[in-house]
Amino acid sequence: MGVNSRVQSRAVRIAPWRPDPAFAHLMLAARDAQPLQRFDLRRQLDQMKRLGYRGVVTAALAPPDHAVFLEAGFRIIERLHLLQRELGPDVTRGPRQTRRARRKDRITILAVDRAAFDPFWQLDETMLVDALTATRTARLRVIEGPDGQVIGYAVCGRTGPRGYVQRLAVHPDHQGQGVGTSLLADGLAWLARWGAHDALVNTQSDNHRSLGLYRRAGFELQPGGLAVLRLEFGRSGQGDRRQPQLGVLRTR
Repeated sequence: MGVNSRVQSRAVRIAPWRPDPAFAHLMLAARDAQPLQRFDLRRQLDQMKRLGYRGVVTAALAPPDHAVFLEAGFRIIERLHLLQRELGPDVTRGPRQTRRARRKDRITILAVDRAAFDPFWQLDETMLVDALTATRTARLRVIEGPDGQVIGYAVCGRTGPRGYVQRLAVHPDHQGQGVGTSLLADGLAWLARWGAHDALVNTQSDNHRSLGLYRRAGFELQPGGLAVLRLEFGRSGQGDRRQPQLGVLRTR
């Protein structure tokens, strides 16, 4: 379902939130730099209410985006580390060989994701597509185990001179074997090869293993970090009590 918006509006995607589909999941495209405007957020919230959602949870947002959401009544429910690394010729390949992901790998990729992350952070098929389309160009790579099954994957993307490590997950049974290091190195080398000057990545504040991986790879913590925000619609704004429609809403 699509809704037209002003040309200068921030690109927004709304889909059911995986841990609780009664809530909408609001994502802002990484390809856009300008914060979401108050008018656009208000219009999105009205649309979500009409669709029957009980509330909304955002994707991880940078500090410049926080103000408009906090003014609308959102509260911060999770904080994440934001890290940055300059890219140059020092990016080298890791100890494990990666390969391009195939369409048939999607089921196994999502199984790895579920094993690697708590339910709050897990991806479904729609959210994986969101990660692959949030930037101008993207790359999905996997590493196989001895039995040929995918044991780790990474999504990296690029918009102009900035790169993003959108997602990196390794099955817990294969962590500590160089899988994450190889996926990260492969993605950074690809970003550098295609002209990215730096790369950003985020991780949960209590995910010490991932934080160590990124720090060893040369990433540095950035001030402010990221935050996930939530708003539960009040009784007077809920409208009817229909079940939420499970289609996605794209706007521009």
